[in-house]
Amino acid sequence: MARAREMAAHLAGCGFRSVSVGATALAWLAATASIPLPSCGLKPRGNDDAVTTFAVPSPIPEESIMGTPLAIDPHEAVEAPSIDAGTVTADAGVDANDSSVPEENREKGDVPPVASAEEGARRLLAAIKADDPALAAEFFFPASAFDLVKAMLSPGTYHKKLEAFYEEDIHTEHDRYFGAHTFEYDSFEMGRCEWMEPLSQGNKLPYWSCRNSRILARSGTKLFDYRIRYMINWGPNWYVIHLGPVRDV
Repeated sequence: MARAREMAAHLAGCGFRSVSVGATALAWLAATASIPLPSCGLKPRGNDDAVTTFAVPSPIPEESIMGTPLAIDPHEAVEAPSIDAGTVTADAGVDANDSSVPEENREKGDVPPVASAEEGARRLLAAIKADDPALAAEFFFPASAFDLVKAMLSPGTYHKKLEAFYEEDIHTEHDRYFGAHTFEYDSFEMGRCEWMEPLSQGNKLPYWSCRNSRILARSGTKLFDYRIRYMINWGPNWYVIHLGPVRDV
């Protein structure tokens, strides 16, 4: 029992607000098997049956990452982009004769290839490094497609606001690592993707939405971890729609 109490105290010191049945079972296991106390790098996650589970941390050593831009936790429940209900129109659906709408935004199929997102990620990293949003302007969702996708009275006005937020976030990321912009592109990891049906996010056309994708940049032995809050597709290509936090507009 002394070992179990030691385990419980250790878990509390790692940031656990309560020790549930699952954690108690782990403590009992440690007491009987004499296993070492777990590292605080393990992150607790609650679930519906109130049993604590553990999420394995990123395989990248924490000491080599210089922070998570825009304060996005990869295990965080991310809010869906919100649209003022008063601006959403009832006109939804796809005109089968509209050749301007790509097949990928008509019916659910496979998730589009990652190639365009990787290319865009390289441009975005260059924009952050140079503090120049123009270098990644083409990676933001195009206005012409936005007019078709969104079921809104004035999609153009909303698009301009989102584009301004995108540019603001690029400046924010540059300032976050000011004086250390010697990094180079390392890799890109696609986030969790979900098919969004019409009117699920103020949209009249469906699309794939991917959240919490990340760009890794390397400078010597250090890794910089940049997150993209939301990307959505237009045809086979991926575009940023929210780089940083989703703002109310």
